[in-house]
Amino acid sequence: MLREQPLVSIVVPVYNQEAYLDSSVKAILHQTYRNIEVILVNDGSTDGSSAKLQYFDEKDDRVVVIDKSNGGLIDATITGIRHASGEYIAFVDPDDYVGTDYIANFVQALDPNTDVVAAGFYHDDRHRLKAFPLKEDKVYKGADISVLREHLLNPDKGSNISSYLSVSRWNKMYRTSCVKNIANKFEQYKGITLGEDTIFTYLILLECNCVRTLSLVNSYYYNVASSGSMMKNSASAKHQTNAAKAQKAFARLLVDSGLDTLQADILYYFLIESLLTRLLASRDRRQFISVYGKLRKEQSYMRAVKSLLRKGCSRRELVVMNARVLLSPGLYYWLMVSGKSSAKKVRDSLGFVKSDIGSLRSYGIHYTRRMISYRKKRNNAFDDIENWLPEIEKRVMPMLSPFIGKVTDLEACPVENNVFVFWWDGFDSAPAIVRECLDSVKRTHPDASIIELSKNNYEQFTDIDVRIRQGFADGDISVQTFSDILRFNVLKNNGGTWVDATLYFAGPYDLTAGLIDKSFESLNCNTTPDFLKYDGYSSTWTGFFIAARKHSLFVTAMDAVFKEYFLKYGEYPIYLFIDAVFMICLKHGLDGDVLNRIHKSSGYLFEMIALMRQPYHRTYLSRLSTNPQKLSWFFNESEVPSDSVYKHLFSNRV
Repeated sequence: MLREQPLVSIVVPVYNQEAYLDSSVKAILHQTYRNIEVILVNDGSTDGSSAKLQYFDEKDDRVVVIDKSNGGLIDATITGIRHASGEYIAFVDPDDYVGTDYIANFVQALDPNTDVVAAGFYHDDRHRLKAFPLKEDKVYKGADISVLREHLLNPDKGSNISSYLSVSRWNKMYRTSCVKNIANKFEQYKGITLGEDTIFTYLILLECNCVRTLSLVNSYYYNVASSGSMMKNSASAKHQTNAAKAQKAFARLLVDSGLDTLQADILYYFLIESLLTRLLASRDRRQFISVYGKLRKEQSYMRAVKSLLRKGCSRRELVVMNARVLLSPGLYYWLMVSGKSSAKKVRDSLGFVKSDIGSLRSYGIHYTRRMISYRKKRNNAFDDIENWLPEIEKRVMPMLSPFIGKVTDLEACPVENNVFVFWWDGFDSAPAIVRECLDSVKRTHPDASIIELSKNNYEQFTDIDVRIRQGFADGDISVQTFSDILRFNVLKNNGGTWVDATLYFAGPYDLTAGLIDKSFESLNCNTTPDFLKYDGYSSTWTGFFIAARKHSLFVTAMDAVFKEYFLKYGEYPIYLFIDAVFMICLKHGLDGDVLNRIHKSSGYLFEMIALMRQPYHRTYLSRLSTNPQKLSWFFNESEVPSDSVYKHLFSNRV
């Protein structure tokens, strides 16, 4: 550890990223480690980025804005490096997000000899997080750094990029003098537009004398671009050309430093892999076969495939990698699209065979068919809500019209300190992870009245129409949708907070505190706005964690819609019906536009589930305490490491 707190420069190259700057720059400025300067390099943006950057420059003395003509990512990065005055330097991409402890975790790992400290990170794919820890906690000095150079991309095993260090700029903090020493060399690669981070990191490994790697998954959330976007032939060809350019440049760098060119081939393989993934996602069979057919004839690409194949892959990896070697492009496309989809359907169906047989014996064929239908709706939930929303709006508006333009009388609708948690069969027989979540609610809400709802007592707290209850008993309403009906009816009649049974609290979170000046509260955090968009509106709520005043207008309206819709149409057409109605209420400003007044919270609701199998670090606890964490009741406890986050947090029951 360092005795003093060194100044850390954070370089953010910006080109036309207006939509992300409010989130990313604010997160940087909210670091718990305060001794930072934030260098925002405006690389000739033509959107509203310049005005955003100027706003931050005026609001915080630690911000430095540099305006320059467009020169590309490497040029903007070098500009930021040359203006950095900190002893250490870090990089953040403007469309990514960092937690409040991002810099602090690096600084805490420093000692006077450390030139580079690297840590794990997350991939954020539309707010579905995947953790990428580094291989181990280790210090590499002098000649030992050659191990990191040799394994920068080349893994010990498996077909994924090496986890020794990661090629990215942003999962590391560097001694600024080392970075400035390589700036001129890095500038020679200004024409490279793919794989530039790999070149930067390799140059750093040639310059520095001490590297510390941390297995800790730091709070950097890399925004994985949507893989489903269509690519034109010209864009596809350009990607291949730029990937080949990066390969050649990196190959020369490797040879000049005494290594062979295998890692350049592996870089090319992974750059092309991102293109193939997009083509598969877009179901562009013709273009995929054209691109992949050419790749099969490229020695460097196939050399990388065969090298990774020899790394002791998992069974799934062996199938995929062997298919690349043995199958024609057409058959490989079928395997990756139709074959994987069919296999998933078979696995899913087999997984439910036992429960379906039990349902058939206990409830009959009609009920069982409905349960299978609900599973299909759940699998198609996001496509269905996009397709159905306009029709649902037409159907729901006559039901909402009596409430439009009216506002809750706050004096007549009290705030109640109730917390409702629901598990249909009762918590005594619930999965262990559900019982742990309930215990966490009790620990963190000591002054609240915790009410455990189940099939045995829910009627004591509700006035749900008998026809709705009969529809549920007959299987015409799924358990999930009945839970949605229940939450609004319960809050209408009793007031308080609804907590889903798989919500875990690492720290206290009083949602009713937000009811001081409004009738309804929820969470609007990093996972929320991109969940659903419709007609120019973005979602602001988290349906599994809501609070409301007793008898308030918003929950009364939601309760009425669920009732009237079923009585008129006999079913709820989509799995996410609750979110469709939320969106319609948002659009029409129900109850004083209450959904536009949901308070915003930093952090992620799905971070803990991404960490469950990772080694425990104390820093995770404060990060997970920012928001309640949404877990899954069917989490598989088998083969969970003894030092994992799961075992540490749930040690009472495990």
